[in-house]
Amino acid sequence: MLILEDKHAVRALLRALVSAKFSADPHDRDVPASPLVANVAREAAAALEQSEIEEEGDVAAERWRVWREFGPARPEWRSAIKFAAEAFSDHWGSWTSDQHKVVVEDLVAPFELAAASFEQFVQEVEAAMGVTAREL
Repeated sequence: MLILEDKHAVRALLRALVSAKFSADPHDRDVPASPLVANVAREAAAALEQSEIEEEGDVAAERWRVWREFGPARPEWRSAIKFAAEAFSDHWGSWTSDQHKVVVEDLVAPFELAAASFEQFVQEVEAAMGVTAREL
């Protein structure tokens, strides 16, 4: 229902969503891993990406490819690990790897994890929980 046609408004929305999702101390703990918030963030990023690629071409495409990569070098990485370790600890061990993938993808949206980064993320979450693969 919300329609934003001004790319500056979309950018502001995306910045607010990223800030809320990756806060070191989230005010609303339902926000960071919410599938609904994740989808809005993905849609806002996709709309901005499309607009900028139409205007700037390959330069914008490469900038967005780099921006979307979620890995340990991103400042948001530590807060996502901390949140996952705290919020998911009661259920993590009973979830399948597919369930881990879904919740982690929603948690890190609008960013994306490559397979190697996903594995590292899971290992760091499990280390923060104080569990090993054998305990799961």
